[in-house]
Amino acid sequence: RANGAWSWRSGVSKSGPSWLWIAQGPVGVGKSALLRRWAKMAQDAGWRVIWVDWEALRALDDRLTHPSRLALEDVLDHIYAVLRDAGLGRYFDAYEDLRRRQDQASRAVQAALQSLRQANKDESGTGLPLETLTRLGAKGLAWLVRYGLSQAGVPTTTWLPQEPLEQVLQELLQYGTDNVSRWGTWLQTWLRRQLKPEEFDLFFRPEERLLQTLAQGLRAAAERRGLVLAHDAYEIVAFLDPWLQGLWRRTGSAVIWLLASRVRLDTARRLGRWYAPGYQETWPKERLHLWTLRPWSPKETLHFVQRATSGRAFPPREVPGLVRATHGLPLAIAEAMRVWQSGAFPRIRAMGPYPSSLHPQVVERVVERILAPLAARESEIMLQRVQLLALARKPDYDLLVALWDVQEPGSVLETLEHAYGLADAEQVTLEPLVRGFLRAFLMAEGKRKRPWVREANQRALAFLQQRRAQYEIRLSTWEQRVGHARWREDTLARMHHAFWLDEDEGWMVLVEVLPAAIAHDWAFARQLVYEAGEFWPTWSASRRQQWQVLRQALVWEPDLPQARHLYFFMEQGRSHWAGLASPHESLAILAWWRGYVYYLEGHEDKAQALWAQGLKYAPAGELRERLRRLTALRDLPATMWGTLA
Repeated sequence: RANGAWSWRSGVSKSGPSWLWIAQGPVGVGKSALLRRWAKMAQDAGWRVIWVDWEALRALDDRLTHPSRLALEDVLDHIYAVLRDAGLGRYFDAYEDLRRRQDQASRAVQAALQSLRQANKDESGTGLPLETLTRLGAKGLAWLVRYGLSQAGVPTTTWLPQEPLEQVLQELLQYGTDNVSRWGTWLQTWLRRQLKPEEFDLFFRPEERLLQTLAQGLRAAAERRGLVLAHDAYEIVAFLDPWLQGLWRRTGSAVIWLLASRVRLDTARRLGRWYAPGYQETWPKERLHLWTLRPWSPKETLHFVQRATSGRAFPPREVPGLVRATHGLPLAIAEAMRVWQSGAFPRIRAMGPYPSSLHPQVVERVVERILAPLAARESEIMLQRVQLLALARKPDYDLLVALWDVQEPGSVLETLEHAYGLADAEQVTLEPLVRGFLRAFLMAEGKRKRPWVREANQRALAFLQQRRAQYEIRLSTWEQRVGHARWREDTLARMHHAFWLDEDEGWMVLVEVLPAAIAHDWAFARQLVYEAGEFWPTWSASRRQQWQVLRQALVWEPDLPQARHLYFFMEQGRSHWAGLASPHESLAILAWWRGYVYYLEGHEDKAQALWAQGLKYAPAGELRERLRRLTALRDLPATMWGTLA
């Protein structure tokens, strides 16, 4: 980053401000700080810097929270307003005049459509659904006429800057796409007769003229000392980036554009129904300077903590665990070092490297930054939904419907992706870094027990139980269930949401499945125990001790103390087996493992008796074959573990 900054200073002095500078990456990696540093260097070199903070503007303009309904002129108006407030309004008289004439054209279209509706009240004269068309509004009507909906609502152009309201569009499509396309053509011909040529062009093709007029004002404003426009939180308007690139191109060598964005701008990305090309494909390489800021590596983190903790050195051996727990996020690491300097350790070392192992002060600081844009809207429902999305163990569209208690979560997911840069709508998940810290945040007792959090987890458990029951109709034995990938995933999800509700409920799911997992899939058993460890901060001291003993015992070919501990935990699940699978198979699993304990103790006769008893109970399958070979004393270690080796 330091090298990049000096490259910037060299570029300003030699080649002029014709380049585009982009800092992209997840929350908390220092994009805004890098943008401020670039801006400071530009000021030192004599350039005039204009700062456009889209996050602050979104708090004032609710339209910026719905990117798919945002028009290009809405964004250009905000850029113009910032320039005007900076004392540059005199350069943009032509833009102001153009916007006034565009508004007049919109009113003329609405008046013409109202006149048509009044003249054809029964709609029979034109065959058009005039009431529905009127509700489209000016922008929606322009959308209909310009693009025709020739293929089931998908426009034939490469980029669509705005859409009508979804419900009105669906009403139109009920008439058939051929009719809708025909109406668009008819309306275009009719409106061309009703409007002046300039009004028609301003209504249906305003983008090019708006971009050109604003670019002229920018070039004029930058003639004397150069102009740098720094866009912070650019992800808010990145939905319109394909159009805004037209503005960047028209400003010439007199203006530099700095962009800081949570969403990636270098490669192609999905925007609603379409894909937008990235800057690496469309922008001249000699004019593009791109920084993709990533979380720190252990080496970078060690370098930082050595500089940041000169008074109280942080143990180097703890750095890898800190990096895994913080996901290498610079914001989290810096806060962790403040905790360390205050005398506390920044994470629970007995836990796995989850964000939930971090000191609460670290988690609170990161989550405050993640949720700040949402909190500025004062939208409680959106704040709740982004937190509930973090509860999901893995991407699962149907489970999200249950968590949010909605029929169609797609529009909210797209808003979280395009307006806030927090989610991947197509993959139905939050960014991993965001998800980890929000989970850690919700594990605090007061937050985890909130009614809306508990109700969401209860809905999730009910849904998962119902879906898993459908699998179990065809899976009658433990061996079949543990061998079924979707059953395993839903079991892990059930344990996950049960732990969110209560430690006893989550532990019950763990111990009821643990014996079968040990018998049939050792990796699944370890996964159950490892994933349960994420909930360490929510457990009592006795539960933490139990989990540590279980984790230490779950090693390949355990010794006698470890085998005894595992048998103790396997016995805990016995009371929960009724109706879960074949009770005889469960008894066979216990006999198999108890016999192994006897064998390690040197009581081979008792071991043989238990294995013979288990052989009577075991259904046909791998466990039965294993017990049959054990009773014949054939190569005991290999036979004991069966196919697990």
